[in-house]
Amino acid sequence: MSFVAKQWDDRLSEYPTRRRLTNVNDLTDIKDVYVERIEGTVTTQGDVFDAATMNNLESRINTAFQSVPEFKDLTATLTAGSTTVTFSDSSILTTSTIDYYIDDAHWDLVPSSITVATGSVTLTFSAQSSNVSLKVRVWV
Repeated sequence: MSFVAKQWDDRLSEYPTRRRLTNVNDLTDIKDVYVERIEGTVTTQGDVFDAATMNNLESRINTAFQSVPEFKDLTATLTAGSTTVTFSDSSILTTSTIDYYIDDAHWDLVPSSITVATGSVTLTFSAQSSNVSLKVRVWV
């Protein structure tokens, strides 16, 4: 499940910042007052900003993150003169999405084939004159 965005509404009123201060006591150095909104006509109540609303947001974000696929990175070396390298792991399925990464020194090297089987993925290349560091990312 992906993140479900909520449409947030602002509180709209005639006088949004107007407040009434009412004296509670008038001691010499201390003044206690009540503060109340006197905004005039409220045209839109807007959304409440409270713990329940924020907990709902946290819950929706958490649910969305649960649906993000996880991955596992596997590394290997294609040794000089070899043409194939096989990665083995129980997380590899025939339906897995596989990304491959090649070290910076061989950035233009592209496998001629990629074979995925349950438990393994094999990349085939032309023979190289030096070792090549490889990584596959298996989305599980």
